[in-house]
Amino acid sequence: MDHEHIDELKKEYEKLSSDGFRVLGIASTDIDPRGVVAGDATPYSKADECDLVLNGYAAFLDPSKETAAVAIRALEALGIAVKVVTGDNDLVTRKVCKEVGLCTESVLLGSDVEQMSDEELAIAAEKTTLFARVSPSHKQRIIKLMSVCIISTGIALPFTLLGSYLGFMPLSPLYWPLLAVTLVCYLTLTQLVKMWLLRKKGSGLFSV
Repeated sequence: MDHEHIDELKKEYEKLSSDGFRVLGIASTDIDPRGVVAGDATPYSKADECDLVLNGYAAFLDPSKETAAVAIRALEALGIAVKVVTGDNDLVTRKVCKEVGLCTESVLLGSDVEQMSDEELAIAAEKTTLFARVSPSHKQRIIKLMSVCIISTGIALPFTLLGSYLGFMPLSPLYWPLLAVTLVCYLTLTQLVKMWLLRKKGSGLFSV
């Protein structure tokens, strides 16, 4: 594929991502059939994933919930900073954050996190609203180094525990206290948001 077509495809991907779509590239190739192997294993390997022909893109839209913006305003009214830590790309996440009223002027990517020392990351994390393209191990570092509690919709903490049992990453001594504090904060914030919404509803904020 020549550079002109690659540039066009990249621009299309970036356009879809900027509009909030998650983009999946679909490609194919011709491979001779192979015999069945024992168990759940496959006769094909990663080495077969070469010389592929791009068939096109599949774009998926996962819009934010209508209550997300209201909940974020409620948290900010209580003096709570909202930060987003996600494995999604920054183009999609910027779009979603804009829809719910979150500022994304300060963004850190997983590649940035990878190059930072703990001291550098701790300083940058305080000023950053959006962390994108981060792995579970990056999430663990960010949450550990933050001086504020981060409540996210991801599954970084369970994956950290799973990764420890499987030997992918060591389990920090702070894991269990951090998990307990996170759960307590989550339950407390949930009740505070409910109370705020009830007061606003009683004052006619949601009346038509």
